[in-house]
Amino acid sequence: MPTFVLSPPTVPPEKPLVRGADGRELLDYEIGPFEVDQDLQLDCEVAGGDPAPKVTWWRGGALFDSSHEVTRRGTVRNRMVYRGLSREDLGAKFVCQVVQQINKKNKRSPFFTVFVRH
Repeated sequence: MPTFVLSPPTVPPEKPLVRGADGRELLDYEIGPFEVDQDLQLDCEVAGGDPAPKVTWWRGGALFDSSHEVTRRGTVRNRMVYRGLSREDLGAKFVCQVVQQINKKNKRSPFFTVFVRH
């Protein structure tokens, strides 16, 4: 007799929403201008998802920040802070990635390119 294993239903997360330090949604893919030594703060927030997704920040293809929290509203948020921007950070690319562990499907924000004043 065959054995069947029932897996719990999954609900995919929504598209990630990225906000700047002022709380406004970022609609442009170039962010700044920032001053040298200024900190860059970006929030990536995603609603939905059961089980809850992991939200991470990547810089230039490398994992930068894997911390995330569940807010009171039930969204998952990762607040990324990049301290002390320098001229070398001009053109740096950051992307938020949302992964739901059970189905391994990724959702990503657009790449955000940093503009630093000379």
